[in-house]
Amino acid sequence: MASTLARAYHPGEYLAQTIKQASVSLTLGVFIGSAVTSGLAAGLTAALLANNSRLRHKVLEAASAFFRGLPLASIGLQPAEAAIEPSTAPIDAFNDHRLAWAAENGAPGAAGGGAWRVEDEGRALVIAPAPGLDHWCRTFYTPLLVKHDGQALCATVSASVEASLITGFTLRAEQQFDQAGVMVLVDGNTWCKAGIEFVDGLPRLACVVTNDGYSDWSTAPWAGWDAATRSVSAAVRITKLAPGAKQGGCLVFEAAAYDAKGGTPLWKQVRIASLRAGDRPWRMGVYACSPIKQSGCEARFHHVSLGPKAEPVHEAALPKDHGGL
Repeated sequence: MASTLARAYHPGEYLAQTIKQASVSLTLGVFIGSAVTSGLAAGLTAALLANNSRLRHKVLEAASAFFRGLPLASIGLQPAEAAIEPSTAPIDAFNDHRLAWAAENGAPGAAGGGAWRVEDEGRALVIAPAPGLDHWCRTFYTPLLVKHDGQALCATVSASVEASLITGFTLRAEQQFDQAGVMVLVDGNTWCKAGIEFVDGLPRLACVVTNDGYSDWSTAPWAGWDAATRSVSAAVRITKLAPGAKQGGCLVFEAAAYDAKGGTPLWKQVRIASLRAGDRPWRMGVYACSPIKQSGCEARFHHVSLGPKAEPVHEAALPKDHGGL
């Protein structure tokens, strides 16, 4: 098992480092960043070469935002998805540069509806999801339902690395299938979402795992629904495991009651599932969806941690004489 998670720079960090180097011009530095990382750095290069004062000003705003630890959205820019991984230090804030909205579907915003914001100096994230978006692939529903347009804020973890993502959140649900929780993305045919979903009038602890383009869905009752505020809270943990080539990559989903006072969660196992990603990385993060329409659905994530694997409550080692190959 890998003991650390590899470190790589976000394009904005290249920009910040460049500006701090007095011997390198801003234009040359961003050229270097674009050659290595593309995305944001390439866009900033184009702005500089355009000799446009407004765009040049935006470049400097972006640099200043990175130095102050602010998300790009605070100055009207969106980060490109960064193919990077958490470093040895876990991701513990939503304004960490290693988190980015998955490039397939972008961030909630004015064009498609919805909104998002970071609060409490990065410790909290609030998502009002854009309407009509979801993740589901083929199984059960008529007519055929294939959706892979939900929006998720993720960081990339390589295939060989074991890691755990932990968060606590409160979901305000108004419509059928309003949902929030944790997301794992590999591609349109391989992914998992797990958290709370409002189904047939009640909140459910829900987990959807999709392999080979077919989704399955497990649910269980979840206590704590406040009918007056139409809200419910939970703590969830999803762990990425690589036990060996014969077992293949897999995940463990666990849940606990959310404690606003910060007590240690009493984790309970919900699901062990295969996720057939092969040697492809996993993007792990948080999400919220309002598949029917947006009628006031909102998810507030109270904290986040993405880092080295936490030991699941269920032991992987089989008892003596159990059998096995």
